[in-house]
Amino acid sequence: MSENNLIKCKLLKKEIAAGLCQDIFSVSCKLIKREAVKEIDGYTQEQIEKACESCPYTD
Repeated sequence: MSENNLIKCKLLKKEIAAGLCQDIFSVSCKLIKREAVKEIDGYTQEQIEKACESCPYTD
C-alpha cells in the first residue's frame, strides 16, 4: 500500500481505498453482486476476475 493507505487498482486504473478494493475482490469471488459496487459499473465479471487474479494485494 502507498503512504496514504490507497491501493493501485488494475481494474479501475487508479488508486482506491482498501475498503473498495475489498468490495471489488468480493465481487470477483461472487460473494456480493456487482450491482452493490457502483464504481465497477460497465465492467464484466470476467474483467473483474482477471484484474483481481493478477493483483498483488489479493491471494
